[in-house]
Amino acid sequence: MEADSDLKSAKARIEQAIGRNVLLFQRLELLLKFVVDHSRVEADHDQLLQKKREQTAEVSKSTLGLLVGKFIDEILRPTQASQTVDELEELSSSSKVRAAVGFSVAVSAEFREAKKLSLARVVEQRNQLIHHFLPAHAFDSLEGCRLTQSYLDEQYTELLPEIDFLRGLAKNLQGTKQKLVAFMATPEFRERLLHAENFPAETRRAV
Repeated sequence: MEADSDLKSAKARIEQAIGRNVLLFQRLELLLKFVVDHSRVEADHDQLLQKKREQTAEVSKSTLGLLVGKFIDEILRPTQASQTVDELEELSSSSKVRAAVGFSVAVSAEFREAKKLSLARVVEQRNQLIHHFLPAHAFDSLEGCRLTQSYLDEQYTELLPEIDFLRGLAKNLQGTKQKLVAFMATPEFRERLLHAENFPAETRRAV
């Protein structure tokens, strides 16, 4: 009878750990959606808001795997990556008024590759938990429960640094947005906007 009670308690802890990890995966996915939704969007000035709405709708329906791909490709940029002179001249010579908003993070190639691998593992772990957990784990004995609990705890430990990284990125992004909005309300910004043609190329791109 005591063994049955111990097994029942062990199974209950496993169910709690499953729920805990599912919530962590969902939290990570929401953070990714927030960050990816702020990647670059560019359009003619009168279509920018519509383009942004379309981007937000697309991001909201994206799978975790697609979000990770967009995050690596559009947010984490190699340190040396920037627009070429030809690209900047093409933008400045266009007869249409275009606008672009977005952000990216300059990182080393080594960091970018490491993050690509770690987030790919997150996607794999999430799919295993949601779609393949029961066939892969037998917890009808105390030993089986011990092994399963260890697997879930290790998964939890691996998830925490990824969530902390994305949470910090989202926090910094939110702070930058607030500073940008405040700056756009100043006379200095309006003056710069009116005389943007006198700016160096990099400044015109930022404005």
